[in-house]
Amino acid sequence: ICIDIVTCSFGMTKIITLAPSTAVINNSLFDIEVTENVSGSYEDNWKVVKANQMIPHWPRYIKEGVMCVRYLGRMLSASCFSIKDTHRTLLRMDDIERPALHVEVTATDYDGFKINFSDYKPGDAPLLIVNSLLNQPISFCQKEDVHTQVLPPQYYVYYTWNDPLKSQELILSTNIDNLTIKLNVSEILLGKKSNEKFDFFLIKSTSTHSENDSVLARQAHKRFSGQISMS
Repeated sequence: ICIDIVTCSFGMTKIITLAPSTAVINNSLFDIEVTENVSGSYEDNWKVVKANQMIPHWPRYIKEGVMCVRYLGRMLSASCFSIKDTHRTLLRMDDIERPALHVEVTATDYDGFKINFSDYKPGDAPLLIVNSLLNQPISFCQKEDVHTQVLPPQYYVYYTWNDPLKSQELILSTNIDNLTIKLNVSEILLGKKSNEKFDFFLIKSTSTHSENDSVLARQAHKRFSGQISMS
């Protein structure tokens, strides 16, 4: 429980506010279920959060700090993410019609957290990868992930992590180079012999994209054919 104590305007009275340590807010159009993840296993006590509903949540496993979410009625799998720090990401969901769900974890005034779910919108992804090589495809995957994807030349792709709990590093490879990069890199040189460039554009995980991020996205739309990577 989070406790906040302030003095009222009269200076004689203390106002004590008790609030749940975590609030789960579902701003999506669909009902969801949430639970905690302990040692790689889901807890059985799934809590239903209906569309446009907020519920209190008291984590039982604070040290692990992992929450899992699934659409109501989807019993086979769920997506897990950290609730120990502030961040936002796009979760891959086991649903053909609703392949992704946006989540944002923010701190409250009472040292707690708000977990806000919302529907996926085009371009709402952590990464925008642009392959500006003329004749060479790019293979890429998240570090420690076995699912490699191929981006054809002159294509771009919006990409989100297969597992937000694993290292957020990207492994890129061509027939010439094989590199592992972190998110703070804005451009990577590949195909050194041909002087061609592979442009890696990072769309920052903030509530408001910078003007430079928007320019990069518009350039990608204008110059290349597009793909959205949710498979």
